[in-house]
Amino acid sequence: MASTEAVDPAIAWLQGFLHAFAWFNNKSNCGFTFTLDLIPKPTPLQQAIETYFKQKSIETGFEGNLKFEFTLSPVAEWQDVVRELYSRWWFQFSDPSSDHLHDPKGSFSLFIDYFRGMILDEMMVRMSKAFSPVAVWKVEMQGDGNCCSESLALEEQERILFLNVAWFD
Repeated sequence: MASTEAVDPAIAWLQGFLHAFAWFNNKSNCGFTFTLDLIPKPTPLQQAIETYFKQKSIETGFEGNLKFEFTLSPVAEWQDVVRELYSRWWFQFSDPSSDHLHDPKGSFSLFIDYFRGMILDEMMVRMSKAFSPVAVWKVEMQGDGNCCSESLALEEQERILFLNVAWFD
């Protein structure tokens, strides 16, 4: 069933960009997911995130198999934290310590720090225009070891933007 909620074009652009970058980093033996989900905030933050996790487990067919244990820690400078998180996760395709893309002539722009900075700048400008959080929280989840992830909850007055980057096998 289609959602009756209005689509925010700025958020949709960010979601599409993150999805494309996740595909760019996927490998045949492991995958990446970079998401930005909107969570309504009719309840306190902790409860809204618990509800989100439960809904995600139903959508993915893991209902009853996922743990919803997490802690929240405040983040002061959210732009710095998000930029650093993206710079660590987005460019895994070039990490020589694992299967990676090879650019022998050095002509692919995303192998060059200057161009990586440009794309990070673009994303941060678009994020800053798309939302204005009143508080940002690092969400530390206790998992089962098959996934490595980092998450942030960007809290606005009426909604929460849940940013998640993850690697799974």
